[in-house]
Amino acid sequence: MQLPNLKQYCHLMKTDRDLLFRLDCDYVFRDVYAPSEELLALPADSFLNKRLEDIFPPDTAGKMRAELNRLSGPENLQPVAMYYSLRMQGHIRYFSAEVYRETDGEGNCFLLAVVTEVPAGNTHPDFFSLGLDLMCLADLEGRFVRCNPAWTTRFGYREEELTGRSVLEFIHPEDRKQTLVFFRRLERTGELRGFVNRYQGKDGQWCWLEWNAVYKEGFYYGTARDITGQMNLESRLRASEMNFRSFFDTLDDMVAVLNPEGQILYVNDALLAGLGYTVSDLYGSFFFDLMGAALPARPVPVMETMLSDRRTALSTLRTCTGEYLICEIQIWKGQWNGATGIFVLSHDVTELLKRDKILNR
Repeated sequence: MQLPNLKQYCHLMKTDRDLLFRLDCDYVFRDVYAPSEELLALPADSFLNKRLEDIFPPDTAGKMRAELNRLSGPENLQPVAMYYSLRMQGHIRYFSAEVYRETDGEGNCFLLAVVTEVPAGNTHPDFFSLGLDLMCLADLEGRFVRCNPAWTTRFGYREEELTGRSVLEFIHPEDRKQTLVFFRRLERTGELRGFVNRYQGKDGQWCWLEWNAVYKEGFYYGTARDITGQMNLESRLRASEMNFRSFFDTLDDMVAVLNPEGQILYVNDALLAGLGYTVSDLYGSFFFDLMGAALPARPVPVMETMLSDRRTALSTLRTCTGEYLICEIQIWKGQWNGATGIFVLSHDVTELLKRDKILNR
């Protein structure tokens, strides 16, 4: 049985605006039909007997193969939808394609691709009316297709200055490798949240962005919010924590920083030397376990009482040998690494009390 030619297919589908391609099951172009040469943009002969990799960039061809493989099984009769872009005569053009699996009279399978050009300026317009965050659409090659006006407001670039350019051009060199990893993961999972990288504005300044993105039918859809202020604050908090650590390590008194549940987050050198523990012995353990029998069964209310009264209490601290030091302990609340921290200052008065006891005899 002879196959109808693609012009007949086009007539049967009642369309004169689409490109039609016939490919064999090895994804080699066997026939091409274009209503006009302008729509095809390339001579028809440039497609014939060529593989996907001969026409499209390697990344695009590989992703097309992955999509077309979905049509390989006998049960997969639903068409596959794809979107792709090509640079033609210095301009980037965007296309959507629906690919069908057909069978000739002898039971041989082939693929029929119906391709429509998508005007870049009208691509998915509703996506950009959703809010004031940074929004963009990128193609399979990582080039901007659309950017909403927030990009102009935040970075100073007009949309036409971004469209067609690689996203990587604007990303900090230190963040480009992890951004490529982000793209690959996004293709596998279809959705990712909370990815952070740095973009450069037209004025040369760097801005931290936090991304939520989805990948669908050959396009990356991304929304981002500016978190530069938050990142700068976290940097100052980290610097402040380092200053605290340096200051605490100069003290002769023992200092511990706890979370609100009483777990140890940090201890200074004086505490390690005074009690004989190592950092690994203490980090993550409960400070009140060091106070031993000096506390009732529920130590957290005791901590809360000391915080509210802002008074010094006399308690014991257990050393690594099982002995107890008698200490004056003061507790106050503050910030540690951007979260609530409980600061415990312990002054060893064991020897002082021993001397007082001797003098009072």
